[in-house]
Amino acid sequence: MVSKKQLERANKVKYEKNGVVGVFTRRYISTNITQIVARTSLKPNHITFFSLIVGIAAFYFLSTGQRLNLVIAGVLIFLSKILDAVDGELARVKKLETKRGAWLDGISDRLKENVYFFGIALGLYNQTGNVMVWYYAFIASIGVHMLAIVLEHTGMMDKSALKETHSDFWLVKIARKCGIKQQYLALQADTYLFVLYVGVVLNQLLFVLWFFMIVINLYWLAIVVLVYRRSA
Repeated sequence: MVSKKQLERANKVKYEKNGVVGVFTRRYISTNITQIVARTSLKPNHITFFSLIVGIAAFYFLSTGQRLNLVIAGVLIFLSKILDAVDGELARVKKLETKRGAWLDGISDRLKENVYFFGIALGLYNQTGNVMVWYYAFIASIGVHMLAIVLEHTGMMDKSALKETHSDFWLVKIARKCGIKQQYLALQADTYLFVLYVGVVLNQLLFVLWFFMIVINLYWLAIVVLVYRRSA
């Protein structure tokens, strides 16, 4: 039997790194699911696979562009993200963390993101008939993939570079003075996926694409410039 306190201890590092959405969903949703799953024989990789299937299932509902189906798609994307937290929690609390598991989890995340953008583009095309949405989705997918690559490779180069660069950013300095944790201003997966599934539920598919096209692409570009200047 896994207790809530055990899960809180297992998530301590995540609480210090996750954005506000990630902390909230872990503390009040995923940990409750993990407590139930931990009683079964399911392993973290099983949860990762199930999260992937749920994410892929969201594609069909996204692709129709129909109002009710978009609500279902948003709920499925949210559920997939919750399960993505459950697999890690289960691995930590049952001492089943492996490099292969982390590798599979990363591949699953990138695949789901591709599927989401393809589904959004198809849904928008079915709504509007505008072929430009395919270009928008392509640029949006570049943004989220480049963000993942930049963060990964920056960590490989210098694990402290990203943290120091983020800490020195003027907006983060203001936030600290206001008592806001700097991690809450980082555009992490929990934050940008929150924008995605809420936008989908509200039928704001074009807004979702523009957010990723502009905000996410500018974000990773800013990281590259600031880290490059710091490490020069």
